[in-house]
Amino acid sequence: MEDHAESFKKKSFLNLLKMPIAELEDYYRIKRHLDRNKEIRHIALRRAYSKIFISLLGMDRTLHKKKYIIIGDKRLQTNQAKVYACTHAGSTDISVVNEALKDHCYWFWGDIGEYYRKIDGLLVWFNGAVLLDTHDKQDRRNALNTAIKVLKKGGNILIFPEGSWNITENKPVMHLYTGAVEMAIKSGADIIPVGIEIYGNTFYINIGQNIRSRNMVTDSKQKFTEELRDAMATLKWEIWEQQGQSSRTALPNNISELWHEHILKMCDEVNFPIEEVYRTIYAYKPDLELKKVKKELASLVPCRENAFLFNKRNHD
Repeated sequence: MEDHAESFKKKSFLNLLKMPIAELEDYYRIKRHLDRNKEIRHIALRRAYSKIFISLLGMDRTLHKKKYIIIGDKRLQTNQAKVYACTHAGSTDISVVNEALKDHCYWFWGDIGEYYRKIDGLLVWFNGAVLLDTHDKQDRRNALNTAIKVLKKGGNILIFPEGSWNITENKPVMHLYTGAVEMAIKSGADIIPVGIEIYGNTFYINIGQNIRSRNMVTDSKQKFTEELRDAMATLKWEIWEQQGQSSRTALPNNISELWHEHILKMCDEVNFPIEEVYRTIYAYKPDLELKKVKKELASLVPCRENAFLFNKRNHD
């Protein structure tokens, strides 16, 4: 990135409009790198604008015939900046949960693409957003540092620590990236876990109690991230207890296929490839090792010496 930065030249607005999306993403990724040491400004102005922004989010939600229900809100009113750590249910949950929170938040937003071409991208920019290219390690680090600066200035961050939509069939919360906890520790912000689930056109939102970061240390960020995951899973489970009750016999035999079709439909609606969903899921090491073992097991030819590996009782 440093090599590209040396030859970087600012483009006019008209030139930016003519650039292909891929080149535009490269342009802004380099610009973010060059601007990484700049001071965060205009938070108070963005906070004032956010009241209009939240109203616009509500109008857009109503236009698309969606609604939300808050089943719980345990937030404590403090003067601390907040990291809203939300479960990720789909492409539109970021706007719905921001409206429901009724709080000004910078969006921690990756894979932006068309953001640079659409009016809603401009509206998000006015509200405040920490943008990043999830493919680029340096850009991810720059985004984390920018978020920390926002929090130190008293701004809030809205983030999905799972990194991707939860496309699993039965996990309340997937494994989390540590960024949400790290930015809270380094800024002194509170973490507010939020559970989100979607049934039809209704979003059910469960807001948890503040998790104070003052007793956390960066060296233990993985441990605290697991604790955050537990808190998020509990909030999601409480939604399931209220809204998701069903008997196993009531489920169709092809429920897995129907779920997969639902995920593909969501991807098609926002032109987001399913491969990108898988790519942005946190690579949890034990899961990777298990996949490797299963792959090797599938390639084995059964014989007397390895027959015990194929015993189903060993796979529980």
